[in-house]
Amino acid sequence: MPYDIAEHLLGYQAEYAEEPPTVPPDVERVLGKPGRTLAQWATDHRADLTQDS
Repeated sequence: MPYDIAEHLLGYQAEYAEEPPTVPPDVERVLGKPGRTLAQWATDHRADLTQDS
């Protein structure tokens, strides 16, 4: 991957990590339930994601 593209992608990811986007209301309209952030999903699935389970 060219350096300038990698630099752009890493910069975008850093911004995203510092200020994650909100879950848009469209998600609830489509799914019929409120959307969750990745952090909320990971917390809910902690046992599935660890070796402790």
